[in-house]
Amino acid sequence: MDRLGDVGYPHQRGTLVRKPYRIAICLLVLAASLQAQSHGRKFLMWKVTSSTATVYLVGSIHLADPAIFPLPAPVENAFADSNVLAVEADVNDFDVTQAIGLLGEYGMYGEGDSLSKHLSPQTSAALDEFCSKHGLPRDLLEMMKPWMVALMAEASAAQQGGFDPQSGIDMHFLNEVKANQRVDQLESIEFQFKLLGSASEEEQQQFLASALKGSDDIDKTEKAYEAGDTSALSSELAREEPRGYFQRLIDDRNPAMTDKVERYLGGHETAFVVVGIAHVIGDKGIAHSLQNRGFKVEALTFAW
Repeated sequence: MDRLGDVGYPHQRGTLVRKPYRIAICLLVLAASLQAQSHGRKFLMWKVTSSTATVYLVGSIHLADPAIFPLPAPVENAFADSNVLAVEADVNDFDVTQAIGLLGEYGMYGEGDSLSKHLSPQTSAALDEFCSKHGLPRDLLEMMKPWMVALMAEASAAQQGGFDPQSGIDMHFLNEVKANQRVDQLESIEFQFKLLGSASEEEQQQFLASALKGSDDIDKTEKAYEAGDTSALSSELAREEPRGYFQRLIDDRNPAMTDKVERYLGGHETAFVVVGIAHVIGDKGIAHSLQNRGFKVEALTFAW
């Protein structure tokens, strides 16, 4: 009896019976494949290696559609195998009192001053329209500086569009940290507040105007991210205004982040690094910078 008869069928009978069975299996596999491909999603992860260590580098979006989960198994496995999770700032380990103090110092006007005194008529009218459309009380914004209002406008529009800050890629992994894993910060929330608040009056005006104009386009960034389309992501970032401010927010931070990632590569731990996707991609991004420093950098793509 040959291998077709391993379960007790003669050769000829086994052939007749098993052909339909094999066809059914092939159809099921094909259907599963088509279903997986129907999402059209590609998750990007970079694997960086030295002679002693491995770093997995993931670009995050900080607000996301909860439907993007679960993430591909190889990504979750890489995280589970890592000794340390490195993020820009650990928002799970942050004192609320400190946050209020930083908000007051960098994002709020003092007594006798207000938002309306700093906005052009055009930007003020655009903000009124935005607040009316999204049900956001304008009075609540009066004590906030324009950069803070810009972030609130973007977050408000995103949440109304179904995007959730708790579903950001960084938050996902922060919430999945196990007892045997360490969380490191590449920066700090105080540093980020200070940087955001460094915008000049003119830059804040431009930032708010740009945020109000593009507040409903966050889905474009989300779709480009889900498709693993770094060209489209770069194009979206290139449209951000004002350019000098966004250069300080993104490109100028990359060298220090790259230095800290390189320290993991000089050690013996496996690190899983999650930072905003804008810091990872492009000629000035962390992945390219590490490659220029002589490390092996592999761009991995997973069906999602």
